[in-house]
Amino acid sequence: MVFKRTNVNNQCVWALNCITCDFNDTSCTSPSSQTCTNGETMCVTATIITWTNINSATSRIKGCAAPSVCTSTGDVDFSLFTETTDILARASCCNSDDCNAANAVVQNSGLPTSLTCYSCDLSGVCPASTVTCYSLETACFSSSVIPATGGAAVPTHGCASQSFSTGAPSSSVVLLLMLQVFALIVARL
Repeated sequence: MVFKRTNVNNQCVWALNCITCDFNDTSCTSPSSQTCTNGETMCVTATIITWTNINSATSRIKGCAAPSVCTSTGDVDFSLFTETTDILARASCCNSDDCNAANAVVQNSGLPTSLTCYSCDLSGVCPASTVTCYSLETACFSSSVIPATGGAAVPTHGCASQSFSTGAPSSSVVLLLMLQVFALIVARL
């Protein structure tokens, strides 16, 4: 951390610098160092890999994080699996200047388990079938996604990692990006 004048009273306080990417730059092609604002005490980097029947995509985010997003340093892995989409993600939180420069490395979702969850088909008919969950996915989920191009919400069901249902550190930032990616996928189907 560096000693900077960051508050309205022009007093010197410690401020953290983190590597950041523009939210619309999901490949993080132009990262830069930014001084975090008051209350942002951690840096975060997240990588999300999405597979569909049509294609695959990798998205990255980096930035400053409030304690509600990163409650401690370390990695949190996420997985979401439906009949049409498989999303794996890792968020890494750290607390030193520009510590989030490296990309988070996504882990494999593991081996199939005995847990099965209902899933929806491409037209939004639920439940259309069941899917077998993998070891990182320990819970079933039910939600709706509004396509990025607009329109009616599309129901979705499937398997998810427990970190989504427990509100684990970093889940909000990763879930936001995962839902953004999923909405783009739904818009293309």
